[in-house]
Amino acid sequence: SGLSFHRVIDNFMCQFGCPNSRDVNSPRAGTGGPQPNSTFEVPGQGKIARNAGGNIPDEFVAQDSNLPYTISMANTGAPNSGGSQFFINTVHNKYLDWFDKSTP
Repeated sequence: SGLSFHRVIDNFMCQFGCPNSRDVNSPRAGTGGPQPNSTFEVPGQGKIARNAGGNIPDEFVAQDSNLPYTISMANTGAPNSGGSQFFINTVHNKYLDWFDKSTP
């Protein structure tokens, strides 16, 4: 779809999914997300609605760790703040594991 990796941090991750990253020189790359109140289909679950900010509900299903080369949804740290941006872990980012009580 013409999107670029807009954020790369050594020993952490590579982030993509921002609709503003089609122009790699855009100062808005990394700031965009999906259309507010839009919907999309999830196989086996049906239609999912985005909220007024374009975000989706958090999913705490599997206890998959943020191991190298796994993909994770980017969010602001606030509940239900994921939209369209994802990142690929380049190292084991255990501190991002939602189920590990030893990490913040």
